[in-house]
Amino acid sequence: MALSQFVKHFEDVALTLADGTATTPLTATGLLDVGDVAIQGLTPALRELVKYERKGAFQTARLGKRVYPTGSFSAQFAEFSEAAVGTFLDMIFKTAGTPYAAAVSTLGASAQVDTRNLTIDVEGSDYGDSGDHELVLGHIFFTSVDWSMGEPASLAFSFEVLGAVSGDLAIAEG
Repeated sequence: MALSQFVKHFEDVALTLADGTATTPLTATGLLDVGDVAIQGLTPALRELVKYERKGAFQTARLGKRVYPTGSFSAQFAEFSEAAVGTFLDMIFKTAGTPYAAAVSTLGASAQVDTRNLTIDVEGSDYGDSGDHELVLGHIFFTSVDWSMGEPASLAFSFEVLGAVSGDLAIAEG
């Protein structure tokens, strides 16, 4: 596969949330219409670096406890909830009367913490790449959802990654 020569930008990204329903997970897909998805704290092995010194001189380094990357994205706001197809908000909050009312945490049906998997798809094949580019963040927990009225009205989503990072940028946990 050749190195892509086409720089990607906000028009090339789609996001998919998936729950933990066995066999066929419930999904919600949307274009990233604002284009500001961000992930912070990705590290090799998803572990913190611990440095050891002896009398002020570096001795060695080891991998310490696991780190939990964080992320965010925003979208232009059209509606809070929609009964027939549902919205990202319906998927996150399991809104009654929507297809996502019975959504299951990716940590399991009896888990106290309600998580989803997030897939970030970046278009590549339309630009001569050998395929599209995918990043999958497992067991994301939404730490906040913010709504703002303005031109346009918008939603901002913040999350923490509790699970694996896989897809084209798979990070093996050390």
